[in-house]
Amino acid sequence: MDENQKYEVIKKLVDTNGNKKTAALKIGCSDRHINRLIKGYQEQGKSFFIHGNRGRQPAITLPTDTKQLILDLYRTKYSDCNLTHYSELLKEREHISVSVSAITSILRKEYILSPKANRSSKKAVKKALKAIQSRTKSKKKAAIIQSSIMDLEDSHPRHPRCTYFGEMLQMDASLQGTTAMVIRSFNGELFSCIGEQVYALELLPEHKPSSKAFDLATIPAVPKKKYIPPMNHPWRQASFEKYAKGQRHRKEIA
Repeated sequence: MDENQKYEVIKKLVDTNGNKKTAALKIGCSDRHINRLIKGYQEQGKSFFIHGNRGRQPAITLPTDTKQLILDLYRTKYSDCNLTHYSELLKEREHISVSVSAITSILRKEYILSPKANRSSKKAVKKALKAIQSRTKSKKKAAIIQSSIMDLEDSHPRHPRCTYFGEMLQMDASLQGTTAMVIRSFNGELFSCIGEQVYALELLPEHKPSSKAFDLATIPAVPKKKYIPPMNHPWRQASFEKYAKGQRHRKEIA
């Protein structure tokens, strides 16, 4: 509940001599705090409900000139740096100590992303720029926004392909978390580098879930033997007596 709503509830409570418990339920406080609000309303009026920090800025707020300087330096001098490196350069060279999150918020207001921004951030900024472009009536502003959208699309260029066959290095990781480097030579052979060891790879004619050269041998499960109790076991005796009782009719016939 905002300050104006609290003021209206307390004003109505005082003017009509209403129920304090009902007012406490509306505001979401105790009866004792309702008494404080009534006393403040009677002494100071509506100004009592205005928060003390209204109109004040936090102590860690950056000045407007510093924000503009951070923005201008990134556009002109440090545009190729990611935001973490940019914050380190600001502290080292420009003597400006600012966090990465503060730099992110300053640049995001101008729709500037880090070179290492992920796809979701890039998509969100692009959507916001298109919304502004659809609302603007000035052709000049629309052209500037369109150039910003094009910069976003080209902000993460892909690495060019290798010129010669055999230069491609691929990284792979097994299920156990071991990192391996796979190299294709000029003659088409494959080699794998794991740690400081180099292994020659062979093409398997059929898919196999494991390899004898790399994977550990699995220990086959030993089948359990069935337990056969001896003849003098109580369970065998009870079973024989039960069987004998069922065969009495055959004894009588014999």
